[in-house]
Amino acid sequence: MEILQRAIDLGMAYVDVEMSSARGLLHNLIKNKEETRVILSFHDFGGTPSPGALRALCGRMMGYGADVLKIVTFARTFEDNLKVLSLIPYARERKQEIVAFCMGEKGKMSRIFAPLVGAAWMYASLDRKRTSAPGQLTVLEMREIWERLR
Repeated sequence: MEILQRAIDLGMAYVDVEMSSARGLLHNLIKNKEETRVILSFHDFGGTPSPGALRALCGRMMGYGADVLKIVTFARTFEDNLKVLSLIPYARERKQEIVAFCMGEKGKMSRIFAPLVGAAWMYASLDRKRTSAPGQLTVLEMREIWERLR
């Protein structure tokens, strides 16, 4: 949290903080963010919760007052993509910016479609050797897929 507060003090455009951080420190960071936009993140590396649990999580996260929510789960089935992607219109209806997608080989489709259904942005690597999560596509792969979809 000290590093994130320092980044805010230096005027960074964004900081990304995990929801699992100590609640008091998290509230204090968001309250004292000045011009920096705070991304509140949740990662589930084991799977994807039910749609109801995801919406409840999204609601709790909105209560913190972060600028952008980031919810990332691991897709064990192709249906998990639909569960996570459904959070995007849910959050946007509530005027909340969100990034939501799935990790893993079966989660690639959510990375492709998330921006098309209103995600604030998507993460892609510069090349295959620099991926930061399972199932992450490269910038070139994303461009090629989106061009084909047009």
